[in-house]
Amino acid sequence: MEVSADEIEDLLYWTLQQSWPVEEHLVNFAIRQIGYVNKGGNCGISYPGSPRFPTLQPGQVAVQHWSSGSVLAVSEVAYLKTLQQFLVDRGEGEWLAEMPEPESRRRQSLVLELSGVTDAYRLTSYLKQHLGVLTHLQGLSGIKGAMMDDRLSNMPESLVIEGLGFIETFLPYNSVELQEMFADYQRAFPCRQLSLQLESPSGVGQFF
Repeated sequence: MEVSADEIEDLLYWTLQQSWPVEEHLVNFAIRQIGYVNKGGNCGISYPGSPRFPTLQPGQVAVQHWSSGSVLAVSEVAYLKTLQQFLVDRGEGEWLAEMPEPESRRRQSLVLELSGVTDAYRLTSYLKQHLGVLTHLQGLSGIKGAMMDDRLSNMPESLVIEGLGFIETFLPYNSVELQEMFADYQRAFPCRQLSLQLESPSGVGQFF
């Protein structure tokens, strides 16, 4: 299901409105990272570790959308921000003090190994998968836009990109674009850690 950032926010907000007991319970669920679902079993939130959604990455929640039967893996940061706004709109702002800070739920680290990526399609597919990118916009420009918005990606506090020397050799045009993309990302989020490595010092190995 292709959605925009605003549509994801609307979906999260709509999910929070669907007959849950009281706002206190939603806050408690968020604190304890406990999923919930409506009586019909077709609308709710799930966390990593749920047997229903085994592919959820750290830092994501699954939002089940009853009207289409679709599931979106959205960053927990985006979910908590929407929950905060929901509490304010409901006149329950006193619960904000109990809420976990959204940034505290950002996944801590991610290492991506690009050695072995031999074409642009595999490069963008790999980045979308591991960065939790939801946009279907084509190319690295679409990925860059998503990286700037927590509703469209699942960016970590610390990101390491390895194997850039391989990309420089086999995909020189994409290498330049990739470097510019991450430079723009670092300028937008100077407090986050970004490391670009020509080799693969972590030894995580090739994914391809």
